[in-house]
Amino acid sequence: MEFEFNKDYNEIDLQAIDEMDFTRAWEQVLRHDGISEEGINILLHYGVKRRSGRYPWGSGENPYQHGDNAKFMQARREMQSKGMTEAEIAKAFGVSTGAVRARVAIAHEEEVRRLRATAKSLKEHGLNPQQIADKIGKSRSWVDKELKRDESKENVKRQTSEVADLLASRVSKDTYIDVSRGVDIQMGVSKTKLDNAVKSLVDSGEYEVIKYRIKQITNPDGNSTPTDILVPKGTSYTDVSHHTERIKTMDMSLDGGSTTKIQAINVPKSIDWSRVKIRYAIPEGEKGHGKTDVDGGLMDGTMLLRPGTKDLDMGKNKYAQVRIAVGGTHYLKGMAIYGDPKDFPDGVDIIFNTNKTKNKTKEEVLKPLERALDSDNPFSATIKRQNVMLDKNGKPIVDEERTAAAEKALGRKLGTPIYKTGAINIVNEAGDWNDWGKALSSQFLSKQPEPVVRERLKATLKEVDKVYEEISKVDNPVIRAKLLESYSSDLESKQVHLKAAAPKGFAPHVILPVSKLKENEVYAPNYPDGTRVVLIRYPHAGTFELPELIVNNSKNSPGRKIVGDASDAIGIHPKVAQKMSGADFDGDTAYVLPNNAGKYKTRPALKGLEDFDPNMYEDKPGTFKPLTKGTSTNREMGVISNLITDMTLKGASDEELTRAVKHSMVVIDSAKHKLNYRRSEVENGIPALKKKYMAHVDTMDYGSYSRFDERTRKTQTVQDEKRFRDVITKRVKTSGSTIVSRSKNDTVQVAGYDVEVKDPKTGKTKTVTRGKVEVPLITMVKDARDFLTPSSDQREKDYANYVNELKARKIKVDEERKLIKNVKKDPKAALIYADEVASLEAKLKDSLSNAPKERQAQLLAKRKIDKEIKTRGEGNPIDKKELKKLRQQAITTARQEVGAKRNPVKITPDEWDAIQANAISPTMLSKLVRNMNDDELKELATPRPKNTIEGSRLSKAKQLHANGYTYAQIAELLGVSTTTVSRAING
Repeated sequence: MEFEFNKDYNEIDLQAIDEMDFTRAWEQVLRHDGISEEGINILLHYGVKRRSGRYPWGSGENPYQHGDNAKFMQARREMQSKGMTEAEIAKAFGVSTGAVRARVAIAHEEEVRRLRATAKSLKEHGLNPQQIADKIGKSRSWVDKELKRDESKENVKRQTSEVADLLASRVSKDTYIDVSRGVDIQMGVSKTKLDNAVKSLVDSGEYEVIKYRIKQITNPDGNSTPTDILVPKGTSYTDVSHHTERIKTMDMSLDGGSTTKIQAINVPKSIDWSRVKIRYAIPEGEKGHGKTDVDGGLMDGTMLLRPGTKDLDMGKNKYAQVRIAVGGTHYLKGMAIYGDPKDFPDGVDIIFNTNKTKNKTKEEVLKPLERALDSDNPFSATIKRQNVMLDKNGKPIVDEERTAAAEKALGRKLGTPIYKTGAINIVNEAGDWNDWGKALSSQFLSKQPEPVVRERLKATLKEVDKVYEEISKVDNPVIRAKLLESYSSDLESKQVHLKAAAPKGFAPHVILPVSKLKENEVYAPNYPDGTRVVLIRYPHAGTFELPELIVNNSKNSPGRKIVGDASDAIGIHPKVAQKMSGADFDGDTAYVLPNNAGKYKTRPALKGLEDFDPNMYEDKPGTFKPLTKGTSTNREMGVISNLITDMTLKGASDEELTRAVKHSMVVIDSAKHKLNYRRSEVENGIPALKKKYMAHVDTMDYGSYSRFDERTRKTQTVQDEKRFRDVITKRVKTSGSTIVSRSKNDTVQVAGYDVEVKDPKTGKTKTVTRGKVEVPLITMVKDARDFLTPSSDQREKDYANYVNELKARKIKVDEERKLIKNVKKDPKAALIYADEVASLEAKLKDSLSNAPKERQAQLLAKRKIDKEIKTRGEGNPIDKKELKKLRQQAITTARQEVGAKRNPVKITPDEWDAIQANAISPTMLSKLVRNMNDDELKELATPRPKNTIEGSRLSKAKQLHANGYTYAQIAELLGVSTTTVSRAING
């Protein structure tokens, strides 16, 4: 048979070559290359003609006789190692460079088929994939791919009719079948073959495709996933939307999941009341007040666990934020640390500290369960994991009964059995706080002196420009475009949130109580002794809620026993927590900000707050309507927080700030303690403060605000008619009045474009506005100075200029992205990096294969949430904050149940070389970068030197740590960061 190739031999159809008939293929290449019949005969049967001069190559027993492509490749490699160019190698063979490339491709195909046959043979002899890879000298991913190719050979060769028959069979069984992205991979066929099969079914007149959109459960107002659903003819969109449980994928083993559980956790174990001792607060003036190990108020929210108690074992953790059910009706909420065994009475395993006094019963101290333990979310918190019970050998104990029941329900064996769990339900554990954001919020920075604000905003722009410079050095246009896309998105996000780059050392830490520390000290193992630091807790009303402390990590520091060598915890005196807007020790977090230069300003607490008790507004039930937990409380807190921000920027007096802060303290506890926030509002003169500091005439020209939406390729314009009317009538508004208070909270309704459609009822044409969504106003304005007024503070002006700088950079980057042009795939590089290309293809398929499962997970999570809302009924609505939490829990559980797991492509250095050499097509590369983590892509494309500890330095670090040195002390000795030390020591 014949096969085709172009004049440069770049498009040889190797699949058309008769299996193993490589001699015939080579003969065609030579004839195409213009070699005489005599020359072809010599090259086919005698090898390369003897040459004289610089490159003498033999004949007869020479390395290039036909049928020995391995020797051909070896000889070519030897020539390359001697510095010969491609043209010189071709000359030595007596052929053109194109012919050599063709011979390389043919040789490669022969070698692949030989290795494929060897791999199959080795598998039949009992070797596993890794052993086969080691034996034949190929990568594990290559072996996996080739074995799978062999095993699914029949699937690959299916005709369109066979695929169509399979689809039709599934529709008859499950009615609605997902035939969108990734299903072709599940079925082991090409995307073209799947599409043709679907088209043939639709053309038959018995089926149709419904274009259904699956909303993202955690962002229902955002973009949805377009999904093609193959259904029987006559099925409507409404039918599908009302019966999403029928939507199935072609993965026959995929289980539909259960709608009964929002969290995939075991039913929490409840301990007996007798195992809990309450350490109450001792009122001021009574004996023991403020004394260590006596006054529970000093460690409010902290629970001490008896060391060695199996069902209370936290594993490697020394501290964790937990929930523990008690008596089947209540639960403990707070930070768990291990206590001293001698402090525990017989039978007691938990000592819980509270700021409540002895006149309160245990039931009044602990929180009542939100709902039954065997129901969803009994603690109203996302449980990260539960502690697994271990046997005497330290191995997990299998729950045989629950495992058997689950396997019976699924009709298959579980990959991992269900283990017995203890009583601890972990919300956050040691190390989790390290992952929190590390930027300075406008809430903090706007209350600092103007030079500090300007310095931090300039530092942020400097960081932004550094990122752009690194991206600009990326040669590959596809990767540069992707990085610029993420960069552009980040520029817009920065406009909304107004967060600034933090100085070195700024980091979040959970706070733990150390009552023996001085009130001006902090035990912070990540900072050098003597460092002056400011603690920031959100939200805070002003600099009067920011304590400034000195780090004391000495060997005799009382913090060592409680906090130890924590990577993300600090120890403070309980009175310090009280200054931080009433923080306690149930998992509250403080950001530590080094301040040796005294740049960041703090001040003593407002005198008017010293004896203020919000409970003075605990009026008689029925005489007022308190706030409800969730939406209404959050709304009121947002209003008062904006008021305090605007007051600070406009120079309010201490007396005025005191009134506003008092009211904020009442609002935040109103739902919890049933406080009359309306009386507080009146008595603290909040309306007058709003009128003075928030009343303003909005002069913004909303009609001129627009932007281009890259998703729809249309221009979005502001559609908010109410705002237009307010501007025209010069109406006075009482709301956030500064760029800081408005940036994130001030939203407008925008729409993309108008289309004309027929009204199904009247038959008349009407105009419908498409794409209505709410967006932050600040992203629509072209000049952030529109937010300013004649009375605006300099700090506001700094923020406005900062936003404009970000906008200018975004415009520049978006224009640059439009001009980027792709480069073509290099066939030579594809041959050279064949193994790497095969590996990348396998990884991409593996990543894309998750798409159908992810769509199933989204549908299942939606059904879980719908059921929860229905179960609670109209009389028990779910507020936005709780609903957001439930949605996250539901999708996490749904993904576990259907086996959906995002598997981003991880690229090796060799694979990165292949990408840089253009060994893959721009289309494939685009798919790869879409299925990679942005951070990993950025690290590969714009590498930075890594600060690591290895070898003898790591041994030294571990030895110093064992001898009691803190992370900060070790970091100073080795010249690295405390984070580097912590990660190296803890693995």
